Amino acid sequence: MPFLKLALRNARRQVRRSLLILGVTSLGVLAMVLAWSVLDGQNQQMVRNMTEVYSAHAQLQRVDFLDQPSLDLSFPAHMAADLAGQPGVKAVSSRITGTGLLSAATQVRGVLLVGIDPVQEPQVTRLDRQIVQGHYLRPGERGGLLLGRSLATSLGVRPGDEVAVLAEGRHAAIGSLRLQVRGIFDTGNSHTDAQQAFLGLGDASELFGTEGEITSAALRLDSLAASPRLLQQLQAGLPCGLVLRDWAALLPSVAQSVQFHEGLAHLLMLILFVVVATGLATSLQMSVSERLNEYGTQLALGTTPWQLCRSIVYEGLLLSGLGFFIGYALAALIATQLAREGISLPQHGEALETMQGLGQRIHPYLDPRRLPTLLLGLGLVSLLATLLPAWRAARLTPLAALRGVWRERPPRRRSRRDVASSSSPRWPTLALAWRNVRRSPWRSALAGAALSLGLAAFIFVQALAAGFMKQMSDNTTGFVTADLQVQHPLFRHQMQPAWHFSAQEPWLARLRERPEVAGLSLRLQSEATVSSTRKAEAVLLVGMDAQAERQVTRLHEAVVQGHLPARPQDAVLGKKLAERLDLHVGERLVAMAQGADGGLVSEAFVVSGILDTGAHGPDTGMVYIDLARARQLLGQPGSASAALVRLQHPESLAAQRAGLQALLPTDGSRQLMSWQELVPEVAQTVNLVKHGVLLILAIVFLMVATIAMNSLLMSVMERSREFGTLMSLGASPRTLLRLVAGEAGVLAALGAGAGLLMGGALVAHYAWTGLRLRAHGAESLGLGDIVHPQFSGPAMLGAAAVLCLLVLLASLVPALRIGRREPVAALRQP
Repeated sequence: MPFLKLALRNARRQVRRSLLILGVTSLGVLAMVLAWSVLDGQNQQMVRNMTEVYSAHAQLQRVDFLDQPSLDLSFPAHMAADLAGQPGVKAVSSRITGTGLLSAATQVRGVLLVGIDPVQEPQVTRLDRQIVQGHYLRPGERGGLLLGRSLATSLGVRPGDEVAVLAEGRHAAIGSLRLQVRGIFDTGNSHTDAQQAFLGLGDASELFGTEGEITSAALRLDSLAASPRLLQQLQAGLPCGLVLRDWAALLPSVAQSVQFHEGLAHLLMLILFVVVATGLATSLQMSVSERLNEYGTQLALGTTPWQLCRSIVYEGLLLSGLGFFIGYALAALIATQLAREGISLPQHGEALETMQGLGQRIHPYLDPRRLPTLLLGLGLVSLLATLLPAWRAARLTPLAALRGVWRERPPRRRSRRDVASSSSPRWPTLALAWRNVRRSPWRSALAGAALSLGLAAFIFVQALAAGFMKQMSDNTTGFVTADLQVQHPLFRHQMQPAWHFSAQEPWLARLRERPEVAGLSLRLQSEATVSSTRKAEAVLLVGMDAQAERQVTRLHEAVVQGHLPARPQDAVLGKKLAERLDLHVGERLVAMAQGADGGLVSEAFVVSGILDTGAHGPDTGMVYIDLARARQLLGQPGSASAALVRLQHPESLAAQRAGLQALLPTDGSRQLMSWQELVPEVAQTVNLVKHGVLLILAIVFLMVATIAMNSLLMSVMERSREFGTLMSLGASPRTLLRLVAGEAGVLAALGAGAGLLMGGALVAHYAWTGLRLRAHGAESLGLGDIVHPQFSGPAMLGAAAVLCLLVLLASLVPALRIGRREPVAALRQP
């Protein structure tokens, strides 16, 4: 206890220094807790919304159904009823799941069709509480359909309208129904709402031909957190061939997003804690330096080095612990308020909605389970930060400490070169600043370490973010949209044949002749369903000219098996779609779509190639066929839905777009759209990443500037007599300001130089080897597993310049403080 009291007294002796330590620590904890609460809020929303609206807590399925979802893998419905009375199971709801086409007037959409029991389902999910128009399915009522708001909008239907449903049932049989839209639901995520439709279990059984069998049973458990242990117990009583899967297996993209957010939070925690540790070590080193005489007296009176070390460690842990609780309390207040109101991000809404279960409003969640991790992490970091000053103090000798020095040094004889160099320096202010930096090497090294580590961390995060953004934009323009597209302004929302255009339009020839256009390719696109002998999937069917496409996109570079469509019967699909359909090169594929007259048409194709682009759309939801065959299939001879344009210089896209738009019809029926407009979720994600990088920059650099200010302030206070002598000899406050600013400039330059070297080396290494990330949570935005950070000299130099400027601004505080003192008062300070 006496050493703890001594630590408390030492913390109270220098209130300003203690407040600076508390400020750095609490700011780091505040930023960490808020970032973690936002990420935890996203994770909680994704899991809760998807389990309470679609997947439930767990599902009973055939063993192979998750990898190869097929109606042939159904099982008797009574097997699901046997689980209803098991301990830990609240409710069970039978389901029949398959893909199909919804057709209304001139619109057709491929969706996931889910047959549900109107009585059982409300006990498992809250789909019935998401109805915003019409009503939920009524027990015993047949012929009803529930649609998501975005799906109903794209089909142009309302409650009471009829929709034709076409699907492939068991044993490749074709089923069709006409259903009436009973209700429209809104889960808050337009992407999820556009991909699925719910119908009664009886109608689904008739449509798919399952007759008394189901494909899955959704379970609601007493506790989602205890689901792995409970499911393991229930699995022991199941018949062979059936398996219980939790939400993480049913929603792999959500589970991987949660893992990605965890990794991001730990990376941010590492950066902030390193900066906090450096700041704490710097402040404690200065505190020890100020009290050398006191430590010398203690050692002379019999205090052991171990006892001296303990008092310094206790002081550091006391200040960091107090800073932790201040930062955590502030973060808890802010997070609680934000959780109540939510963080609205409408400008990034489409980017957030690409993650299943998220909407345009995020509600942070302060998870109390994070408290031990944060407390243990900060405690360990603080302990390590106190070891250096404590170890140096433990090595003091009483005589040296009483003299105010760290150790006795023999007097050094000055050489003629030293005398000559010190008598008339070319830049006296810079020479004096360099001398002052060298006078306290440990303090300067710690402050420089904070600057260099903060800069290096930011450089790496910025380069990694730039790599993410470049990969997203390159994959989008290279595999999906090209640089620009000409199409009807509303075509991407509603793919109506009336909005197609003739391939002989005069403006197409004018576009091809422009020197800034590197290539132009026509496409004909339609919603469709493709099926193998085992499964069907809803896709976007794309007719393309393979030769023209080579000049516009990089699809030919992504072919891992076979080739792009070269014959009328050829079809190319993504690797992940091929795996779901269990298709290989040379096997048969059947495509079904809506023709120009509103009727359904179908055609058989042969898989000629498989793509692996790393982008979500081409790999999972698009099938490419020959343009001429697509026109024949859809009954649209000589037409196209979009013209893809590749520019010679895409970096000046905005300027070139204005000139090319003047070549198009003036009635507004054809619009030249950039990739940002065609895929707004990618553009919004790029902006979201930019804002996140700027936020990290502000937090890290603010902490680093505070550490630098603390270091300079202690340096000035240590030399109070020196500054008093200068003032008594006529030095003006402006002269003192130049001296302190010069020292700050030297310290900032050294720290920035080291940070540039460390950050540049780290970026160069991973730019060459790539950084492997399981970033499937953002895969729909065009990210693969390997990201290459982008080396940017201007960005690195700009960050270094900002850091140096902040350090110079921070030097104003100690400079103005010493400048306001009277010479006599400065000379009297011990």
